[in-house]
Amino acid sequence: MAARHKKPNDMTAGDFRPPVRIGRKTGPKPTFTEADVIVAALRLGIGEFTLTQIAQKIGVATSAVYRIFDSRDDLVRACVDYCARRLQWQIMPGTTWEQALRSWAERVWEVCETYKGMDAQLFLHPGVFLPTQHSLTRMIDLLVRAGLDRRVATLVFDFVTETVVATHLGVSTTQSLFNADAAERRKQAGFLDADDPTVIPRGRITNDTYELIDDPEEYAAAIKDAQFHTPDQQPRLAREALDVKLDLIMVAVRKVAAESTDAT
Repeated sequence: MAARHKKPNDMTAGDFRPPVRIGRKTGPKPTFTEADVIVAALRLGIGEFTLTQIAQKIGVATSAVYRIFDSRDDLVRACVDYCARRLQWQIMPGTTWEQALRSWAERVWEVCETYKGMDAQLFLHPGVFLPTQHSLTRMIDLLVRAGLDRRVATLVFDFVTETVVATHLGVSTTQSLFNADAAERRKQAGFLDADDPTVIPRGRITNDTYELIDDPEEYAAAIKDAQFHTPDQQPRLAREALDVKLDLIMVAVRKVAAESTDAT
């Protein structure tokens, strides 16, 4: 006996089969926030990310990211502002101007260490990354009470900030020369690779100078005896160098303050 075709009213829940979806999924788009985009950019590196990479990282279409940020530059500025808001720096009662300056230098270094590419942004746009006005005013007041003119005190603060950023930028730039991505970019740009057998090395870096060497055998001997700082040693060495630079700045500030006090 032929099976009776069921009418729609005769169908039960067990008889229902959803239609096969053809083409791309429809429905509500995944939700994400401005903070999600910023965090993804910071994890990729401020100087390296693309909006396409960010979209892939948070699982949305690139066009969705453009609905929040008009351009990559807008997102970079948002990243810098995001990091600036997270720079907690307060001058506690009883803090000396030396302690306050060193504390500020330490916080700037920590932010540069935490967020890849931040040092370059601060170097290009130093004015976007200042502490709260209250803390900055207290810092300047401490320097003024030590004997500095207010204008000179402001310059000292700026100089310390720029010294920290420039020192960290030197580290990150050196490290970038040794990673695989940088090597590939150099190759694509047309530079001869170091492992190319047609290339004869003709230079060496010593502690004091860069010397040209015409004899390949002499070069090989120089490399064998040379002592190089490896990329992983750079952050520690640079941090030690920064402490020395800060010491010199403190000495200069004390001298200027003493001369200003004597003059009055």
